[in-house]
Amino acid sequence: MGAVPYRDIIDINMPLTYDIHAAVVAIGGMSDVAWRVFDLTAAAVMSALILLLVGPAGRAVAILAMLAVLAAHLLHSPYAAGQRDFLMSIPAVAAALVSARAAEDHKRRWLYLLLAGAFTMTAASIKPSGILLLFLPALATRLHWREMILILVGAAGVAFLVFGTLAVQGGLGAFVHAVISIELPSKFVVRQVFKFRIEGAELRHRIPTIVEWIGLLGDVQRARVTSLLRAIVYTGNAPGVEAELRHE
Repeated sequence: MGAVPYRDIIDINMPLTYDIHAAVVAIGGMSDVAWRVFDLTAAAVMSALILLLVGPAGRAVAILAMLAVLAAHLLHSPYAAGQRDFLMSIPAVAAALVSARAAEDHKRRWLYLLLAGAFTMTAASIKPSGILLLFLPALATRLHWREMILILVGAAGVAFLVFGTLAVQGGLGAFVHAVISIELPSKFVVRQVFKFRIEGAELRHRIPTIVEWIGLLGDVQRARVTSLLRAIVYTGNAPGVEAELRHE
C-alpha cells in the first residue's frame, strides 16, 4: 500500500518477514485462502527438507520427524499461517542440510558452504537468532579459514539483497533506529521482568520435548504411541506459552 517498513510502520519484525507477507498479499490478496495456500506450500517445502536431511538415518526416522514437525505446526491451525518462527525454520533446516552435504561431498563443498551462509542470513532476516546457524558447517566438518570466508560471502550476498532493498525503499535508517532504540532495550526489560517465569514455564515445556525426541529418534522401533503424543503435545504447547509470556 506504499508504506515503508520501520519508517511508516512501527514494528520490530525483520525485513524479510515484511517482504514475504507483502508478496503473499500482492499475489493472493488478504483472503484466508491465500494464506492457507501459502502455509501449506511452506509446510510442503519444510517436509521435503526434513526428509532429505533425516533420510540417511532411515526411512522410518525421516517420516517420523516430518510428521512430528507437521503435527506441531498444524496444531495451531490458521493462527500459525505466516508465523515467522515456522518460516525461519525452513532456511534453518536447509542450512543444516547443506552443512551435512559439505561434509560428505568434497568436490562441491564450496557450493554447499556458500549456500549455508545464504540460508543462514535468510533465516536471520526473518528472525535475528537465525544468525547462530553460521556455526552449523563447523559442527558438521572441520573447516579451513578460506572455507569460512565462503560462508560469510554467502551470508553477505543475501544481506546485501535484503537490506539493499530496504535502503532503496527508504527504510534502512529507520530500521537501525528501531533496533537500537526499541528492540534492544525491550529485550533487556522483558528478560529482567519475566526471568523467573520464563525459566519456570519455558524450561518445563522444552526439556520434556528434547528428552522425548532423543528417545524417539534414537530407537524408533521401541517408541510407543503415547511417547509420540507427549512429544507432539509438548512441542505444540511451548510456542503458546512463549506467546503468552510475550503478551502479558
